Amino acid sequence: SEGSILIIKMTSDGSFESLYKFVKLLENSQYEIEFTSVDLSRPDIKSISGNVSEEWQLLLTIKLLTFIK
Repeated sequence: SEGSILIIKMTSDGSFESLYKFVKLLENSQYEIEFTSVDLSRPDIKSISGNVSEEWQLLLTIKLLTFIK
């Protein structure tokens, strides 16, 4: 075996800027990461007041290739 691989799936909601920054932080982390799926979308959800939400949704799947030494 070449080592352990951890697959992580996550969902996060927030502003476009905060989600983009999060992805960039992961990309530049000290660990070897492979992005297998990234979906950044803006769901068409209306708030109680009738306004369209400014929230974005991030669906992310990554392989963490170096987490055990």
